[in-house]
Amino acid sequence: MIIALYIDSDKQTKNDGKWLKDINLIKDEWNAISELVPILESFANATELSDNSQYVIVKINTLQDCKNLILKVKNALYEFIIYYWNILKDYGLIAILLDSRYKSLSFIFSEFHNDIYLKLRSIYNEKKLEYSKQKKKYHEKYLINLLLASMFSRKYECGDEVTEYLRVEEISFSECPFN
Repeated sequence: MIIALYIDSDKQTKNDGKWLKDINLIKDEWNAISELVPILESFANATELSDNSQYVIVKINTLQDCKNLILKVKNALYEFIIYYWNILKDYGLIAILLDSRYKSLSFIFSEFHNDIYLKLRSIYNEKKLEYSKQKKKYHEKYLINLLLASMFSRKYECGDEVTEYLRVEEISFSECPFN
C-alpha cells in the first residue's frame, strides 16, 4: 500500500506515501489505527458541525503502549467529555429531547422517558408561571388603557404545549430543526 502511494502521480498522495514510509508503522500499529478511526470519526464529525464555534480539542499524539489502546482512548475521551461538558444528566436529556432530531430518546431505556417528560413539564410550568407573573406586572404598570391591553394581550390560549411538542415526529439528522 505504501509503495502504491509512494509512486502515485498525484503530488499530495506521493508526499503521503513518503511520510508513511518514513514512519514505517508495523502491522499492530496499523491495526490499532484501523480500530481508532471509527471511534475518532464521530468526534471529527462533531467538530465539523461546530466549525465556526469555539470548541475543545483533545490531543492524543503519542503511541507508546498499544496494549488495550482502544480502551485507553475511549476512557481518555470519556474523561474529557465529563470534564468539559459536565451537564446535569436531567438537563442534558431535556436539551436532547428539545432537539427535534433526537426527541425519541432512543439511546436511553424507555423506562426513563416518562421521567424526562415529567421533568420537562415541571420546568415548563415553572417558567410559564414566572412569565405570567411578569406579564401581569407589565399589564398593571403599562397597559392601563383597556384598548391597548386588548391589543397586546394574547389572542389565544395555548393548550398543553409540552404534549403538543412531544406529538410532533422526530426529524432526520440531515434536516434543519429550525425549518
